[in-house]
Amino acid sequence: MSKYDLPFDKIESSVMEWVTEALEARHGEYEDPEGKLSLPDLVEVGPAGVQHSLLRVRARLDRVDELLAKATRAKHRASRALEEARWEASNAWNKASTSNNTNSRFQDYSTGKERDAVATLATFDLQREVHRLTRMVDVTVEAWTVIKQLYWSMDSLRNDHVSVLRNIQFESSLDR
Repeated sequence: MSKYDLPFDKIESSVMEWVTEALEARHGEYEDPEGKLSLPDLVEVGPAGVQHSLLRVRARLDRVDELLAKATRAKHRASRALEEARWEASNAWNKASTSNNTNSRFQDYSTGKERDAVATLATFDLQREVHRLTRMVDVTVEAWTVIKQLYWSMDSLRNDHVSVLRNIQFESSLDR
């Protein structure tokens, strides 16, 4: 799995950092001296202030879009790794359950549950890897969902800015 640009052992910590950054970009100051994002009061700042605020929103939205793309890749990479691990574990379990691992003297008297237990113990490490990857998929899906929600929230804020500017343009074009 090292063929991807983000090693698997760093996926979970990376996606949590991306969520933190996306939350800060949408709801925090994000190292911006002008503070948090919001739709400014048109009367106070005028059209130029709304346009300036739109540019601030757009810059942060571009970064959240990049984080969303990274989270999407991480989510799908983790899902593919989980499917591969499940496949390997299933095959190993099937081989272990059909092999003659039990003491030949007691083999004729073993139950299905005993054979299943032997196969499960033989594939325990692979099952542990499936469990670890299941958790990783869950974390990446959660991160992707949060970042996607923040992206659409910021896109709505951007659309609000654009609507205000279009209304200003429309109002100025009317003959009164």
